Amino acid sequence: MRRSGGKVLGVIRKPTQAHWLTTLLGGYEMARWEHFWLTIGFCEFFPLHVFQVIKTGWNNFRGMVSGMEIWPADAIPYTRERRDI
Repeated sequence: MRRSGGKVLGVIRKPTQAHWLTTLLGGYEMARWEHFWLTIGFCEFFPLHVFQVIKTGWNNFRGMVSGMEIWPADAIPYTRERRDI
């Protein structure tokens, strides 16, 4: 709902545009209210996740985006790092 909610609510600029959608969302004022809180949610969501990327490291972020991690040639592979418990 979050991603599509912003787009759906952004369509309603005036009550005459997409009047059926305005009615579905509880009227023009309610649609504006929902749009406001979705925007606040996005503004809180983005910096939090940027902070998490910074905290875990750039290599982790690059690995999530590209699917590959870059390790130094002398780094120990994952299999040797593990300890049997």
